[in-house]
Amino acid sequence: MQPELMLNQMLGFNKTVQEYTWEQINFLQRLTETRINICIDQTPCGPEAKKAAKELLAMCEKGYEDYRTLIDGNVRKMDTLFHRKQV
Repeated sequence: MQPELMLNQMLGFNKTVQEYTWEQINFLQRLTETRINICIDQTPCGPEAKKAAKELLAMCEKGYEDYRTLIDGNVRKMDTLFHRKQV
């Protein structure tokens, strides 16, 4: 087997696994966010505490998006490095 072909297959497999993983992480994040919002709404605490909890959720989501952007950029660089056509 040619090394370039094997490398392209490995990159394609890793990209597929990464996409599946992102979908699962996103699903869990949305589910967790929904449940936390329900708990926040039912908790008899002040508006400052609710605001702080919602800001924490927003920061977590921003961190997830930033991390995904970074990883996607690195995958594109690997594709470019090995002259692999983007799918």
